[in-house]
Amino acid sequence: MRTLLLSSLIILYGCSQKIADSFAQTVVNNSCLVNVKPKFETVLFNTQVDITSHHLTGLLLMKKMQDDTTRVVFTNEMGIKYFDFEFTENNFRVISCIRKLNKKIAINQLKKIFSLILMNKTEINSYQLIKTGTTKYFCLNGEKEQTYYITDTNCTKVMLIETTDGEKKKIIISFDGQKNGIAEDIFINYKTFKFDIHLKQIER
Repeated sequence: MRTLLLSSLIILYGCSQKIADSFAQTVVNNSCLVNVKPKFETVLFNTQVDITSHHLTGLLLMKKMQDDTTRVVFTNEMGIKYFDFEFTENNFRVISCIRKLNKKIAINQLKKIFSLILMNKTEINSYQLIKTGTTKYFCLNGEKEQTYYITDTNCTKVMLIETTDGEKKKIIISFDGQKNGIAEDIFINYKTFKFDIHLKQIER
């Protein structure tokens, strides 16, 4: 009886140790992604968008509001809005959008890429560290695709975001430089259809 009890205690200890190790690993992963989440107040980007046959240029403003929402507003050089979006940690709202972009697929993709950049609706607890070295790879396995955040080894910045469908890459978002709490240059490239965006920070 004592032998059986001792064996049970050893098994329980081993299981609880595995859980503790898993939790510790999650904490390490989460702290890294929390560190690299953009922390800005107001940033302005010179912006170029190529979507199917349309080429748009102008200024894109990202602004943290007092109610903890983030506004993403894209206007042309004359100040006419292409779109005005509102993001929170768990919600998204279209305030306005021009007709040529006001299509479900375009809205959904714009929502997706800016949520990835802002790290809104990002299930940080679910990301797993799958590779480390000169860069760190964090992966979230979804039902239809995988999302990767690639950071520098010290977790000071995001260098790349990728989404894939199995082995096929769908979206690549690359970052260059760092200014005002976010990347200085952001390049968004879709591999499945013609959709490219380049954001370059400018001083207000």
